[in-house]
Amino acid sequence: MKKLITVIITSILFTGLYAQQTKSVYDEIIQNSPYIFEGKIISYSPIDKGEGQKYVSYTIEIQHIFREQQNLNKGTIELITPLPQFWHIVDLPDGTKSILINQPEHFELNEIKKIEFSSGMSGIFFCKQLDVYPSLSQAILNNKLSVQNYCEDKTCFLQYTQVSNVDTETKQIKYSTKAEFFNKKFDSKEDVYQFLKQYNNISLPTIKKKMLRVH
Repeated sequence: MKKLITVIITSILFTGLYAQQTKSVYDEIIQNSPYIFEGKIISYSPIDKGEGQKYVSYTIEIQHIFREQQNLNKGTIELITPLPQFWHIVDLPDGTKSILINQPEHFELNEIKKIEFSSGMSGIFFCKQLDVYPSLSQAILNNKLSVQNYCEDKTCFLQYTQVSNVDTETKQIKYSTKAEFFNKKFDSKEDVYQFLKQYNNISLPTIKKKMLRVH
C-alpha cells in the first residue's frame, strides 16, 4: 500500500513539474517573439546555396498580426527554415529544382530535428527577422521582410486543425477549429485568443458576435 501511495505521489509531482517546465517554454516563446501572426502556408520552394546549405522558402498568407517589431502587412510573407530531415532537393529536366520527401516507413520521432510545414497548414507563427541565410526567393510578396522561426522546433508553431461533426438533430456537418500548443489544447480560435490575451503587446482580432433573430 505504501509503495502504491509513493508511486502516485511521484507521478503527481512529475506531472506538475512537467507542466510547469512546459509553461515556462511557451511563455518564453510568446513573450520574446518579435513577430507573431496567424496565417496559412500556401506554397513552398527549395533553396540550395551549395556546400550543404539547403533551406525551404515557405510563402505564408498572413490573416492577422498579433505582434510586429517592424511594420507587417496582411498578405504574403516569406518564412525560411533549414531543409527538414527526409526532404531532398532534386534537379528537374527543365533546370529548376524541386523537393522530394522520402520518409522511411519506420523512424523514431526524436530523429526529426528540423521543423517542416506543408501546404494548407494554418495556425499561429512565432518568428524573428531572417538573419542567418539571405532569401533567394524571386516571388513578389506583400512583405519585403523575410522571417525565420523563433525556435527551430515544431512546437514553436500553434497549429489549427479543422474538425467536422454531424449534428444529430439536423444531420448537417458542422466544422470547428481545434488547436494545440505544446501540451495545451484549445477548442476554438476564441480560446486561443483568450490565451494570448494574458501576454503583453498582443493585438487581438475583433471577434464578430453572432446575432440572434427575435421572432
